[in-house]
Amino acid sequence: MAELLRKPLLRKLAHRLLPVPVIMWLRRFRAPPKRRSALPVTRDISHYRVQDHIDLEASWLTTREGQSGPCASLYAYGEEVLRIDCLGGADSHLHINLRQQALEPSTQARRFYFQDASVQDHIERAAFELRRNSSFCLALNPDPRIRRMVLDEKRLDEAATWLREQMHELLDKRAGAPALPPLPARPRRVD
Repeated sequence: MAELLRKPLLRKLAHRLLPVPVIMWLRRFRAPPKRRSALPVTRDISHYRVQDHIDLEASWLTTREGQSGPCASLYAYGEEVLRIDCLGGADSHLHINLRQQALEPSTQARRFYFQDASVQDHIERAAFELRRNSSFCLALNPDPRIRRMVLDEKRLDEAATWLREQMHELLDKRAGAPALPPLPARPRRVD
């Protein structure tokens, strides 16, 4: 059944007919999604193990529009549950439970934007969001294994401190470096 859901028409039909818990159960049999760090938009990747089955990655992001800045992804059981992009200005934002948004195609609000500020301010905001809202992201996830997870507050504080330091290092390293060229536009998917 999981193999059948890879076909676009069947996937659309399944998303309309099957309840979300059944779809999440079927997704366990798929190959795990690529981590963001495996994609060509990220450079200088650092990893941090928060606790069992919870990992944090910090890296440098270059968007298709040519914007760049430090970013972070929090993973639970290999699934990205929180993504923070610190691009500066009014473009910095975060995403929660990205695979859940894919389950509901009508979801238009895919980002929560930060207030217009500097990249340094957004790095502080990223550390705050990680410390304060990671448990909330886990609790909203449709996968019951992830919903049941309890984060160790001390380890989460250490991870937020590590993230702040990594993002500032990335910013210092890349601030004087020439910008990476923007990626080509993504081809549109026709389902």
